[in-house]
Amino acid sequence: MTTRLRYTLSILAFAAVSAFSQTTGFTGSWKRLDGSGTVTVTITQQDSRLTMAFASRFNAGHLSGSLADTQTYTVDGSERVDKTPGGRETWTTAWWQGASVVIQRVTKSGYRVSITRDVWSLSPDKAELTRARRTIDMDGVSESTEVYRRQ
Repeated sequence: MTTRLRYTLSILAFAAVSAFSQTTGFTGSWKRLDGSGTVTVTITQQDSRLTMAFASRFNAGHLSGSLADTQTYTVDGSERVDKTPGGRETWTTAWWQGASVVIQRVTKSGYRVSITRDVWSLSPDKAELTRARRTIDMDGVSESTEVYRRQ
């Protein structure tokens, strides 16, 4: 009886920790404004799949333009490999770290290798989304932080 009770409590504790750490508050549209334009990130989370669609609009004097990209991650800690015909290789791993999503990419292009780690975190009131980025490459270490507001 005691073994069965311990087993049941262990399963319930694991389920509670898993449910708590995998927040669903990331889903939505987020916008960041800077002096030259805007960046919008639209995030959709379904189970362990996280899709991030980026749209950027910028103005520089008489020039203006936009960029767009969509990335889908499986947030389960498994490494995914992507190889392009040009020889570029990328190893991507995404996992939950508490209530934050960590996305780590190792990219090899020719002899150049870089490691980028993004940590996406929600503010306690879920009104702001912060991306803290650290990149390590042959030029050194660079860090940046961006804050997006829920739309």
